[in-house]
Amino acid sequence: MRRQRQFDDQGRRRRHQRERSHARGEHERERRRRHQARHGRHPGRGPDGRPAGERLVSFQATTSSGASGPTYKLQVTVESIKKGSLKDFNGIQPNANEKASTPYYATVRITNVGPTSFNTSSNDPAISVEGVDDTGNTDTSVTSFGTFPPCPDADTSNPLRAGQSFQTGLTYLVPGGITKVAYTGTDAYETSPVTWTLK
Repeated sequence: MRRQRQFDDQGRRRRHQRERSHARGEHERERRRRHQARHGRHPGRGPDGRPAGERLVSFQATTSSGASGPTYKLQVTVESIKKGSLKDFNGIQPNANEKASTPYYATVRITNVGPTSFNTSSNDPAISVEGVDDTGNTDTSVTSFGTFPPCPDADTSNPLRAGQSFQTGLTYLVPGGITKVAYTGTDAYETSPVTWTLK
């Protein structure tokens, strides 16, 4: 009987703790709803408080032998994604696959927010920002030789020093166009990429 009473007392205490935790959670959610109704979200910012389009990500470097190298912390900001036209490629001879494509242009800023520099000659993080078509397949951006005014690209800073940023334009030529862009800079992001959706 004493043992049964002990279990009953423990059960009552646990139920009481759950009820108090639930009440605190409801109170906190109500407080947030009231705050958002009164003040709204910060203009131009996402739900995590960061500026819209900005994400903190990891970048996996590759050694000269093809093995996985060090991992670096980056801040990737997709500032715009715009639909283009094949007329933009006046004077450029696209192949048959590219002629059936709809061009899209993304303006991307990448910042090394880690404490160390890294060489980008064979480890360019901009390549890891890919276009995603309506089937979910990803495709890397195309390289333009010379200047391409509709989407000017820039060489990635090498080395990319701690705290340093660079901005570039990425051109995607995918049949049917893209629906979003995705960051795939590590194996984990390959299966669960960070994405930015067209608006």
